[in-house]
Amino acid sequence: MSSNCFFKIASVLLCFLSFSHPTLGSDQQPTITEQQRKVGLNSSKTTLEDQFKVLTFNLESGDADINYLMTMITRYMDEYDVIGFQEISPTWAQVIKGYIRKNSKNQGFILGTTGGADRLGLIYRTDRLALLETTELNHINIGGAVRAPLVALLKVKTTGRLFYVINNHLYRSKRNIRHQQCELLIAWSNQLKYPYIALGDYNLDYDVNSGQSDKGLSILSKKWQWLEPEELVPTQCSVRYQSILDFVFIGGLGSSEWEASSKILESQDNYCPDNQMKSDHRPVSATIEI
Repeated sequence: MSSNCFFKIASVLLCFLSFSHPTLGSDQQPTITEQQRKVGLNSSKTTLEDQFKVLTFNLESGDADINYLMTMITRYMDEYDVIGFQEISPTWAQVIKGYIRKNSKNQGFILGTTGGADRLGLIYRTDRLALLETTELNHINIGGAVRAPLVALLKVKTTGRLFYVINNHLYRSKRNIRHQQCELLIAWSNQLKYPYIALGDYNLDYDVNSGQSDKGLSILSKKWQWLEPEELVPTQCSVRYQSILDFVFIGGLGSSEWEASSKILESQDNYCPDNQMKSDHRPVSATIEI
């Protein structure tokens, strides 16, 4: 056998052994593929820095105990990057701020100015996200009787990506006004320069048994993508209705490339029926790869 042939065979064997028996030092970081497998991601282009978790929760101000609710919420605070609340009184907002100061160093809090004792609020992780601006869409608070959507423009500190979070609590008792609010939300969001995550209590009454819903869901679905949970269960504790009222949507430029999923939290059998301690709504979470 020639020396050239011998070296070629040796090189092939060395290459085969290298791929068959990789060595990892104890302090070596896992590859992107291994990270993705651990968090259940599918796209090879996605890293952990691109994954964000959001939560929406109607706290039922006036008919629940905020200290009891905060025992739930503090479990979520370090897990979720953005938490949207509906139905917060100014007094409850002070309690929430106190829990944040006591339990976390990396949380910012925004409270809406409209809605009286049923305001909107947002918690966001300051170690991952920079708050660039906030606004309230007063023209969507038709008649000034409910709440103006609360909007935050956030920047991912590690990548510079920009996205909006839109927290909503739409009209309950007047269907036609709720539909107007949906149309106005679509018109406003069509003008945005960056993608968005819209969450909140939309009062769209998606029946988990029949699949029928309020017309507002069809209006929003013209431009917004509902992150439909894999398991459809009611988000409100009600003997009469089996409805999803609380939603997470995505939309805007570039959002079609996002991978996202949603889940309704807290087992219905354990969480319902409602009582004076708990909210009559269940939290809804979403994991979004932006």
